[in-house]
Amino acid sequence: IMLMLLKPDDPARYAVLAACGCLGVATLAGTRLLRAGNLPLEPAVSYAAAAALTPLAGLAIVYLRLAQGAASLPLAAAALLLAAVFAGGAWLFLKGRAGEANRIGLGALASAAIAAAAFALVFALDGGMLTVAFALAAVGTAFVAVRLDLAALRWCVAALGILVGARLAWDPRIVGAALSPTPIFNWLL
Repeated sequence: IMLMLLKPDDPARYAVLAACGCLGVATLAGTRLLRAGNLPLEPAVSYAAAAALTPLAGLAIVYLRLAQGAASLPLAAAALLLAAVFAGGAWLFLKGRAGEANRIGLGALASAAIAAAAFALVFALDGGMLTVAFALAAVGTAFVAVRLDLAALRWCVAALGILVGARLAWDPRIVGAALSPTPIFNWLL
C-alpha cells in the first residue's frame, strides 16, 4: 500500500524502499515455510503466496510507477536478479526436508522465478510483449507443475491460459499496428 501512496520524487529511494519491503516480507514467509515441519495446507499456501507474489507485485508496481509501461533495462536487470533469487530459494526448498509444505514452497518459488524472468522480458521490450510473457510464464509453470506433480499449480496455469486467451480474443494482433519489418518475427509472435 505504501508503494502506491508514495510519489516517486526520488526514483532510487522509491525503488530501494520497495525492494527492501517486498524482499523482507518474502524472506520472512519463505523462512517460515522452509522451517515448517508439517504445516496444514492453507497456511503453507499462504506463506508460499506471500514469498512468491509480494516481490513480483512490488516489482510490477515499481515498473508501472517509474517506467510507466516503457522499456527499462535497469528494471529488467532487477527482474532477472529477482529470478535468480527465486531460483536460489527454490534450490533451498529442493534440498530441504520432505513434506507437502516444502513441495508447495518449491513449486511457488520455481514458478515465481519463471514469472520474474517473464517480467524481465516485459520490462526490456516494448509493445505487446506482456501477452508473450504471460504465455511463457504459463509454459514454464506448467513444466514445474508436471515435473513436481503439484496440482495447485495447474490452476495457476489455467488462469494464465485464460488470461492469454482473453487478451488474444480482445485483439489477436499481439503488438497492435506496430508490426516488425521482419516477417519471421511476426510469424513467431
